[in-house]
Amino acid sequence: MTARQVKKGILDDVFTEKIKEHFFSRHPFILPVVSFVSLFIIGLVFFVSFGGQTVGAADKHVVKLFYDGKNQTVPTRAKTVEELLNRLSIVVGPKDIVEPALESPIVEDNLAINVYRARAVEVVDGNNKVIIQTATKSPRLVAKEVGINLNKEDNVVFVRPSNDIKGPFIAEKLVIERSVPIQVSMYGVLGNYRTLARTIGGFLEEKNILLKQGESTQPADMESLISPNMLLSINLIGKQVISFNEEIPFVIQKVNNPKIQAGKETIIQEGIKGKRAVLYEVELNDAGAEVSRRSLQTVVLQEPVTQIIEKGTLSAATYSVSSDKASIMAAAGIDASQFASVDYIIAHESNWRPGAVNSIGCIGLGQRCPIGGNNALVAACPSWQTDPVCQLRHFSAYANGRYGSWNAAYQVWVVQRWW
Repeated sequence: MTARQVKKGILDDVFTEKIKEHFFSRHPFILPVVSFVSLFIIGLVFFVSFGGQTVGAADKHVVKLFYDGKNQTVPTRAKTVEELLNRLSIVVGPKDIVEPALESPIVEDNLAINVYRARAVEVVDGNNKVIIQTATKSPRLVAKEVGINLNKEDNVVFVRPSNDIKGPFIAEKLVIERSVPIQVSMYGVLGNYRTLARTIGGFLEEKNILLKQGESTQPADMESLISPNMLLSINLIGKQVISFNEEIPFVIQKVNNPKIQAGKETIIQEGIKGKRAVLYEVELNDAGAEVSRRSLQTVVLQEPVTQIIEKGTLSAATYSVSSDKASIMAAAGIDASQFASVDYIIAHESNWRPGAVNSIGCIGLGQRCPIGGNNALVAACPSWQTDPVCQLRHFSAYANGRYGSWNAAYQVWVVQRWW
């Protein structure tokens, strides 16, 4: 390169610098703007490349999220509800409820996602109380979770728990107010109703029953209290429905038990009489006196409860003494020196069956025979069929009184084959 060329290059560089200085002096903001735009583009590329999803125009959908008492609007690129909750570190417990379900896809904007937390609810149904962990908000659905059957007329509400021994562990209390069943004869037509009303007037108001001029009820007092299964009649002008209560006898049912000694009976369920009302329609004259009456129907107010009796069917002749005969003889006060004789006689007389009865009416271990229609063993041991100890005491008195001992009785028995 010649000296001339070098000089020309230097002059060109100086000229270029002069032009730049002149340009930037006339446009002082161009450099900061260019720098800002460049940094914004670099940052946006970096944000998208590393999966940002909650801010920025590149997010796909916007959802409305409610959880733990908070309402949030959240932009997200999550594909499902579960993925979104995981990205937001929202933990869902096994009893919590998520609507829509965790596997539901997020395919549109403004999707409402609700997370309902499980809490301890004490369900009170009269005297019955149970505590359940549930996220359900419907009172009737909570009762269903517990397995409680409700009538449509029953009142089911959430109330704040009192400061009792459970303290903060009970978040809510669910109280069930049971409706009462009653029978209503409306102008002679009988119907079954359930009500939460406390009085007759309250019942009429609850059911929107308006009495016309001259119509009446029985009971007549509007403040009369409602009682379960009561009979209420609503009467036309000049007519009245009256009822007479009657008892319904209970049925006796006997159930055989082959494990219980024959002749024994035990009541295992007490019978309870029922109640019914016989309805009559009475026609009255202007003075209120009865002109005629006709039978309408019979209403069962309370079903009777069957009395169940357990009846023993075990034959006395098949009932055997325990194999430990020695303990039975000892309990009867028999000396051990007499055991062999006792065992021989009793084995041959009854085969150790306390309830044994022969063809001529001789009974028991030692086959005591009746005299004059009475049997001394029955008088001595009322439960003789199942009481071998009492029997042996009775037969010991007989053996000692007649022969002097069991051993002596044995000597007689082996000769004449009876004693």
